[in-house]
Amino acid sequence: MKTRCLKSVGVVVLIVVMVCVVTYADKHKKAVLPAVVKTAIETLYPQAVIGKAKVEEEGLKVYEVELKQDGQEFDVTVAADGTIVGIESELAVEDIPAAVAEALAKVTNGAKITEVDEDVTYAVVTLTKLNEPQVSYEAEVTIDGKKCEVEVAADGTVLEKSKCEKDDDDEDENDEDEEQVSINDVPEAVKATILKEAEGGTIKEIESGTENGKTVYDADVIINGQEVEIKVAADGTLLSKKVEDDDENDEEDN
Repeated sequence: MKTRCLKSVGVVVLIVVMVCVVTYADKHKKAVLPAVVKTAIETLYPQAVIGKAKVEEEGLKVYEVELKQDGQEFDVTVAADGTIVGIESELAVEDIPAAVAEALAKVTNGAKITEVDEDVTYAVVTLTKLNEPQVSYEAEVTIDGKKCEVEVAADGTVLEKSKCEKDDDDEDENDEDEEQVSINDVPEAVKATILKEAEGGTIKEIESGTENGKTVYDADVIINGQEVEIKVAADGTLLSKKVEDDDENDEEDN
């Protein structure tokens, strides 16, 4: 059960009171791997190239790490103490165990199998009933356009304080409705900048809108297989150019 109170007095504070047996935090953060976690991964995959890593907290802090070794990709979940929790990897169809292949054939009526993932679990997280429920308070504080999150126990102990980040919600509220336009509809200075920064890539779409009372143009462009967002002011000034985050795209698709 969550109770939210919103009060505006220069600083906006949103307090969520949670009474639970075990606190589950739905937080996905990009992470720097602790030495013990990195060592555990390198022991299993000494030649691996580590890609993305993020922290997930579900009663127990774990790290989800994407890596590649010998051309094969792996998703490895590691606890904060270095314990390998699980490994997921794609398996060639011809390498499926006979019993699994037989079961799949029955369930799918012999349909062609295009992809198989192998999940190996080494440890599981179990629920532990507490003698007394734990009460904590999560506050979202917006100061100077930046959002911070602070978690405090009922006795006043600060459990966690996140890094303050720009509040995208407030930014969206201040912007007017965006309008989709074509490359030929934008001012010549804007068109020249977009074409230059697109580097010959494919322009998916362009939207015009306002930020802080000024007209801006956002162009989504595919460059070398990556989706890039190019933001240009009305006078043709390049405001930003960045590669879209895969996780953000997945959330939008969902």
